Amino acid sequence: LQVWLFALLMMITIRSSPTGVLRLFDRFDSAAFAETMIPVGRMVGALVAWAVAPGITAFLLAWAFAELLCAASYWFLALRVGGAQIGSWRAGRALDARAENPGIVGFLTATNLQTSLSSVGQQVAVLIVGAFVGPAGAGLYRLANQLANSLTKISSLLSRSIFVELSRTTAQGTEALGALFRRTNRLALIAGAVIIAIILTIGRPLLGLIAGEEFLPAYPLLLMLGVAACIDLAGVSYRPLLMATDRTGLSLRISVVATLLLLGLQSALLPLYGTQGAAMANILSSLAAFTMMGL
Repeated sequence: LQVWLFALLMMITIRSSPTGVLRLFDRFDSAAFAETMIPVGRMVGALVAWAVAPGITAFLLAWAFAELLCAASYWFLALRVGGAQIGSWRAGRALDARAENPGIVGFLTATNLQTSLSSVGQQVAVLIVGAFVGPAGAGLYRLANQLANSLTKISSLLSRSIFVELSRTTAQGTEALGALFRRTNRLALIAGAVIIAIILTIGRPLLGLIAGEEFLPAYPLLLMLGVAACIDLAGVSYRPLLMATDRTGLSLRISVVATLLLLGLQSALLPLYGTQGAAMANILSSLAAFTMMGL
């Protein structure tokens, strides 16, 4: 019942529409502020749960509170930014969007499938690790993966803004598009190098500070998964470029191949190298996706 209610809440708090409104008006600052409500809400909720009634139910409520807070912030800011330009809630029909925007159904299908594939691939990977090395190994892998992803959170923020700018620049010709693409690539490479330096210098003490000394064996996993995440960060502008130039189907096919490669490599390397084999699979699949996207 708890899982069902939590999943229902996650569906209710989907915030694609207010995010789109804020992007439409170039208010990425407002979107970033609304997004910070999730970690803030989780921190506040977790402290309350820890102090009052520490348990699975209490922490689920804390996470649900954070999602509601983030969704409410998004809608408040979108309505304030859009104002009267959004129009009446009853104006038009949802199906009108299909006629007004040719190709939107295929675009939405491909982009949503890519998001789902990325999420499913990461979650199934944890289950595969658990099946081969047990819950302790899966816990270490999950912790390292979460920390690596948190350090490269900038990639998702960059991807959102890059797509909008690339879409606008396509009308200005190939030269302008190439110049913007090269600038974003340089920015992503610099960010990736900085993140790797952070992991190498303070990654181990940071892991001990966050999770405790008993989780220090996860540091090699953090390093390898951080490298994989930085490879993804280096190619952060590839997927938006394909989408902006009407090649969403190609981007989806690459995502399918990369996800299948990740799960297949993990199944092959885990029996040989344990959790480090799973981390190696992440690096190899990220390299493959980066190469395919680059080509």
